[in-house]
Amino acid sequence: MSSGEDNNTYSLYHPSPPPVAIHKLPPYVSYKPPPPHHHMKGPPHKPPPPFGHKPHHHGPKPHHHRPDISSGGVFWNPDPKPAPMTHAMVIGAGKMGTLIAGELAIHGCTVYLYDKYDKKLQRSLEKLVAHMKESVDSGLLPNNSKLVDSILANIIPCSTMDNAVYAGVIFECLPDGVHGKQMLFERLDGLCHPTTVMASITIDLPVAMLGRRAKRAPERIIGTRFLHPVYFIPQVEIIKPSEAHNIACQRMGIFLRSIYKSPYFQPDDINAPRRFLSDAEVDRIYAEQIKLLKSNGYKLAQLHIAESSLPSYDTNSSTNNNNNNNNNNNNNNNNNNNNNNNNNNNNNNNNNNNNNNNNNNNNNNNNNN
Repeated sequence: MSSGEDNNTYSLYHPSPPPVAIHKLPPYVSYKPPPPHHHMKGPPHKPPPPFGHKPHHHGPKPHHHRPDISSGGVFWNPDPKPAPMTHAMVIGAGKMGTLIAGELAIHGCTVYLYDKYDKKLQRSLEKLVAHMKESVDSGLLPNNSKLVDSILANIIPCSTMDNAVYAGVIFECLPDGVHGKQMLFERLDGLCHPTTVMASITIDLPVAMLGRRAKRAPERIIGTRFLHPVYFIPQVEIIKPSEAHNIACQRMGIFLRSIYKSPYFQPDDINAPRRFLSDAEVDRIYAEQIKLLKSNGYKLAQLHIAESSLPSYDTNSSTNNNNNNNNNNNNNNNNNNNNNNNNNNNNNNNNNNNNNNNNNNNNNNNNNN
């Protein structure tokens, strides 16, 4: 290649324009140098700050907007406040989520109904209006428009999960999926107060599997299943996984009894027999409920749950209880050992006495002979 050709060509990685005359290029072509690469010397970089250096902010501290946890990522609330048990949140505006939200609202509970789709929320609210009308027609609710309006006013639709900070109990009503439920409980665990009870209505998945990604307080995740058709059905199933704390089940039981429910416990086993109500059983329960409500003057709300009246997660008391149980077990074992020793000694003595008697009898027989 000649020297002229060398002057007319340049490398693509050259940091500066080639030493050729720009007028040789067409007038409609503009030269743009290639971008610098990692092996080329670029602009001078600012040296890193020394170790332990804290930048000085001049003026007010900038406000960082709290991200919406429903859009992805986990937001950890550094100072959550205890939420009242009279406020609940239902995750998922599907069939069961709508029924549970309506049942809680009937008994005076403030319900935050969450779903990320606005159309599902609108459809859920329309179904709730129809459910209230059916309850009035069947006699489960009095023909009082103000009462029905107050019940519907207790349901607050929301498309963000940030309202979970105001709920003392949360019901997860999403379609079954291990990964999605684990991510949901991880977000809720980082957002809510450690005393907030979180419950899943699943019956096809082990509840213990759902809280494995929770870092703050996974022991307050339990299972709660409302029997269909939910409205005015007193039986509610509580599922306690092995990792759950007894206090979480006790707090859920107190909440359910305050809305006239009769909770019962079920093991965390997907193969365990489940209770389902037949149409005849539902008709019988509704007849009893209508008679009870009419005699009671349709008293639906008795939600006056004070935080001081609820059992607290006291680690010292739990450890003391465990120590007491261990001591009692040790004492029982010692008593059993002592009883066994005494029984063995008595048996040995009896055997020795029997042997002595046999020897005496043999001696007497020999003497007679």
